[in-house]
Amino acid sequence: MSRGKAPPRSDLQSTRLGRYGLAMTTPAAAVAATAATVKAAIERAGLSVNRAAALSGIAQSTLDRRLLGTPPGFTISELSSLASLLGVDVSDLLRQDVAGVAA
Repeated sequence: MSRGKAPPRSDLQSTRLGRYGLAMTTPAAAVAATAATVKAAIERAGLSVNRAAALSGIAQSTLDRRLLGTPPGFTISELSSLASLLGVDVSDLLRQDVAGVAA
């Protein structure tokens, strides 16, 4: 019996069931969700991405890349700088619901 190739999975496929039937977020989905959460937090603060980059000390090009939501994603240092600027905890920028979508 021959086995065909499995259908390609999207890098942004957000969840799968783990060993105990619990939803687990894939790394790519977590990166994308964090980017969406950070972008929303910047917008809620009334800042442009350019201004957030300047005030946080993150290079404009770096912040633009991170907000695309593709791996490798934000560093802890970058998240810490943005959280401080936005007046939130780093954990707030990492918070996601089970489906990997920013809460």
